[in-house]
Amino acid sequence: VQDTQSLYASFALAVRAGSFDDPPELPGLMHFIEHMVFLGTAKYPDPEGFDKFVAENGGDQNAYTADEATVYYVELSEEAADEGLDRLADFFRAPLFKSDFVEKEVHAIDSEHAKNVQDPGRRVYEV
Repeated sequence: VQDTQSLYASFALAVRAGSFDDPPELPGLMHFIEHMVFLGTAKYPDPEGFDKFVAENGGDQNAYTADEATVYYVELSEEAADEGLDRLADFFRAPLFKSDFVEKEVHAIDSEHAKNVQDPGRRVYEV
């Protein structure tokens, strides 16, 4: 969908790999990858670069790992759309996966999981 009058651009990318694809010995791997791709790429190595770029261009971004897919989505100013899309695409062309961030991201994922376990809605969904 394209609206030439819009001040914002939005795009999303779904990867056909989710938590059902985690190997038994590495539960949470797809969620971990979801987090790590945000932390720098060959073309855009700053680990905070994507978040900063989106925020500086009046936007928002997020991602989630579902059972069968992982989805990344972005909204930002129309003027920044081309570079925003290039930055998102580089997550999949050349992610850095720097070891410096492994412990921090594992902790973040554990915290998210602990919070989600307490959510009755998620428990119903899992049944």
